[in-house]
Amino acid sequence: MPEKKLFPLTRAAKAEQTKLKIVEAAAACFIAKGFHQSSMRDIANTAGVSLGNLYNHFENKQDLIMAFASFEEEENADLLKLLEKKDDKDTCFEAFLAQYFDQTFQSDNAVLAVEIFSEAMRNKEIHEIFEENRQKVSRGFAAFLKAWKKSEEEEVLALKADFILDLVEGAALRYALNGDEPSSGEKEALLNAARAIL
Repeated sequence: MPEKKLFPLTRAAKAEQTKLKIVEAAAACFIAKGFHQSSMRDIANTAGVSLGNLYNHFENKQDLIMAFASFEEEENADLLKLLEKKDDKDTCFEAFLAQYFDQTFQSDNAVLAVEIFSEAMRNKEIHEIFEENRQKVSRGFAAFLKAWKKSEEEEVLALKADFILDLVEGAALRYALNGDEPSSGEKEALLNAARAIL
């Protein structure tokens, strides 16, 4: 006899659980086959839900990409918390960039990022939501730099924040897409390059 749960999931909690399962399945499909080659049926099969159930939660693949944007926003909020720690600014700077690199470097994240970037080039709505996520990270990082490098102009620090984020993203994606694991020396060189921008 199956064990009865003391606190069974509410209908809303079950729906959220199903949505998460579908989003994870969509990510797996987009990584394996690409955005355009993955059908809603593929995603439903991977998630282990009926096609009708999938459509109850997501109207189309664009809705699924929008769900990715929400998860990215949460992940970025955790990232920005590293800049709020009471450690010295250099330690926060290092921790933030190391986490940002690792977040981008994960091969699944890298492949998914390329798929989303490609679709965002064609779809203004997708572009806008992911650009807003990136701008939140950029603004948070620029504010951190302003508190650290008080004598520099705000506009200059905003540009430097973007250049550093671009440097880290580009390096992480290159390593991930080449299937290379950066050495500690290479990571140190990347950190030194980011410091040189400051």
